[in-house]
Amino acid sequence: MNHRFALFLVVAASALIGTSANTRCYKIVGNVTCSLKPFNRPVEIQLIDEDGLPWETDDLMGRTWATRDGSFKIEGCGNDFGQWNDPDPYLKFIHTCTKNHGYAGEKGPFVQSKMLVSESYLPHVITLENVDLHSLEVIE
Repeated sequence: MNHRFALFLVVAASALIGTSANTRCYKIVGNVTCSLKPFNRPVEIQLIDEDGLPWETDDLMGRTWATRDGSFKIEGCGNDFGQWNDPDPYLKFIHTCTKNHGYAGEKGPFVQSKMLVSESYLPHVITLENVDLHSLEVIE
């Protein structure tokens, strides 16, 4: 075996053994509204780990849909490499509740809004009361 290749394997193995990842799990229960008007179209909710480095993509940790009354429960786990690096969770709402389209019952394109999640891990449950989709900034 080539000595350079053997040295490369030793260095690579040492790097892998020294790496670790932080895994954090979240459970969020809440209620979404559209300026207190009823929903006639589904609201998709995604729990996502934001990865800020250019070569990384955000990781989907969980997905659900709000019920007709707007209540939802979502949970999932994310992991980031390095002991100093915890997942950065946020919720993405895919909905039709925008200023341009009035409320969720009107026909219009779906948009996406984002809401940061506080750093509270299981066994603690994060509770969000009355998240008004109309007041969230549209990101897409």
